[in-house]
Amino acid sequence: MSKNEITEVKKTNTALAGADDFASLAGEGFGDTNASDFVIPRLGLLGELSPQLKKSNAKFIAGAEVGDVVDGALGEILAKGYAGETVQLLPVKRVKEVLEWKPRTAGGGLVSREPLVGNFEDLAKRRGAKLNEEKYEWKLSNGNELIETWQLYCLDLTRDAMPVFVPFKKSNIKVIKPWFTKRANTKFPGTQSPLPLLFRTIHLGAFEDSGSGNTWSNWTISEGPSLPEIGDYSDLKLAAESFLEILKSGAYVADIDEETVDNDGENVPF
Repeated sequence: MSKNEITEVKKTNTALAGADDFASLAGEGFGDTNASDFVIPRLGLLGELSPQLKKSNAKFIAGAEVGDVVDGALGEILAKGYAGETVQLLPVKRVKEVLEWKPRTAGGGLVSREPLVGNFEDLAKRRGAKLNEEKYEWKLSNGNELIETWQLYCLDLTRDAMPVFVPFKKSNIKVIKPWFTKRANTKFPGTQSPLPLLFRTIHLGAFEDSGSGNTWSNWTISEGPSLPEIGDYSDLKLAAESFLEILKSGAYVADIDEETVDNDGENVPF
């Protein structure tokens, strides 16, 4: 066990000291709950203009720095990305969507969202959007932008298999596509059927990306151990399967806001 792991265990034990005395009250007080009562935390990367870095902003996170991996919903720093720290996740499902987004100069905000079936550029052209090649923006005649997003729904293994989602858009997609291609081509032995995403964990970190004179925080994705390599994985596999069924039912839908579309507070070139 590493020093960091030992420290984390001590924190957990301190926070839950005396919890056994409340075992007879387990689950009490929450009332009748369902999926709509909860937020799926969104993992994001902090950029120079992220609100989490501004003390005057309600989203401010003490100690946060550019390149940190954070939980935007709960206001937690999960990893110091530029220092090489990562978050271990178990991917469960990938979802593709097209967002119609109103620019800030027109009030900003989400206009519509729809599943992406087929090629994004073909859909954008059918919608009448024109490409600004310098910024790689597909603009409609009304000035709104069409944006391709990938959402990766996962269990956060650093926080007791908490359901989370990670949005990927524009420059982020170039990072996730090679990983996704490799996963899709990892087959069950002797077959052409891909192994499920939930078979193997990943480590999500950060690096400083650059292009056209700009820099921004981008994701790193590296493979972690498979569930069979972890040891007794039955409970984790069950949790992943249950989360997958909830996602298939449509009970959980990712919350889309400005940070989902643009984590740096400004558009990056690609």
